Order: sequence, then C-alpha cells, then structure tokens
Amino acid sequence: MATYTRDEIKTAFISLLDERPFSKITVKDVVLKCGINRNTFYYYFPDLPALAEAVVAEDFVSIMQEKLTPQTIEECLDAIIRFAMEHRPTVLHLYRSTDRERFEISQWRVCDYVVEQYLNTVTEGRRISDEDRELLHDHLCSTFFGWVMDTLRSGLSQEVYVRFRRVCAWKRGHMEEILDRCEKEYKAF
Repeated sequence: MATYTRDEIKTAFISLLDERPFSKITVKDVVLKCGINRNTFYYYFPDLPALAEAVVAEDFVSIMQEKLTPQTIEECLDAIIRFAMEHRPTVLHLYRSTDRERFEISQWRVCDYVVEQYLNTVTEGRRISDEDRELLHDHLCSTFFGWVMDTLRSGLSQEVYVRFRRVCAWKRGHMEEILDRCEKEYKAF
C-alpha cells in the first residue's frame, strides 16, 4: 500500500507537470489530483522539491536497469535523452524550475552511468591506463552533459539532436583512434 500511495503521488505530480510549470504547482494541487490528504503527502515527501527529485531519480533508475552496451557515441546519446524526449513537458518544467541544481545532478549521474557502460563496451580487451580511461570518461561525461543541457535550453528541440548526430558522423572512427593511441602508450611503458 505504501509503495502504491507514493507512486500515485508521483504520477499526480507528473500529470500536473505536463500541464503547467513547477512554480505553479502546490502541495494542495498534488493531493487534490491523487485524492489524499496533506499529511499523507508529507509522510512520503518533505516538500515539492523532494518530490521532483524522486521523479527525476526514476529516470536514472530506469536507465540503470537497462542492459546498456552502447557501441557508438550516438547510442550513448539515445540512452541519455530518450526519457527526456518521451516526457518532454515534464522534463522541461523540472529543468526550468528554481531547483535546477538537483535536476542537473541527476542528469550528470545519467551521463556518468551511460558513459561508463559505453567505455566498458569499447575498451573490452584493450589495455589502456587507468589515468587515460578516467580522462576519457571525464571528457565524454562533460561532452554529453553539455549536449543534454543545450538540448534542454533549446526546449528539447530536435534540431540540437540532429546537429549532435552530425558531429558524431564527423567523429566516426575517432574513438578507435584514441583507444589505439592509449593502448600504444600503455604498451610503451
């Protein structure tokens, strides 16, 4: 029962976010939408920002539960922004909320996880130093996070996504070259 009620609160909140910005939603709106009282809401969430964080965290958990083995940069991007594109109004309202820091932290976690899965796939069987792998991880996380934030700033415009795919086409084969160089340097030591 407890999980059901908590999920109903989140569902009501998402439904409200599809209709209006975060700043225009109150606890009263949420409790009326799901048919509970305020005490029940506060039993599960201390405030609306905590509820918003729980909703965003679900995105992270759902991506982590997927078996990701991205082979290309494009596949990484697809995994990172798939949820955002499917739930565009909700994500944009959360992005535009006053508590953007929590939202950005959760997006960074998603980028970090997807990049880690990508590197696990493309470095399998390769011998590269831990330092090079860490540097590559940090570089890719920053790149993806930047593109995700640009996509959000544009209102989740497909144009930004298309532009990113174009850049990926230019860089095709680049990762293999980087990994080859890392491997050569590793073997030289």
